[in-house]
Amino acid sequence: LILGVALGAFGRMEVRVEDRTLTVCQAFGLLRRRVPLETIRDVRPLRIPWYLMGIKWHRGSWWWSVAPGEGLELLLEGGKALVVGTDDPRNLAAALGATVPSKAL
Repeated sequence: LILGVALGAFGRMEVRVEDRTLTVCQAFGLLRRRVPLETIRDVRPLRIPWYLMGIKWHRGSWWWSVAPGEGLELLLEGGKALVVGTDDPRNLAAALGATVPSKAL
């Protein structure tokens, strides 16, 4: 039962772009990060390794993911960064107003 609740809470992540804000949620929405789109300075594609799954602080960035694979690194104003795992980086980048070159993924 406990394992089922943990998998349900952390085995799923919701990423939304609405009202000029990126919202990333895990744990049934209890863990949430909101980023106003105007604070995003650059978007870069990257690969998320297996050991950075979950919500982690790593090398000066918060990493949000539920599986290894594709993601986007968002460089924010003030020198901060956020990495978001996604199975559709091109469409997420487009929703953020950025483009990801095809060769980058």
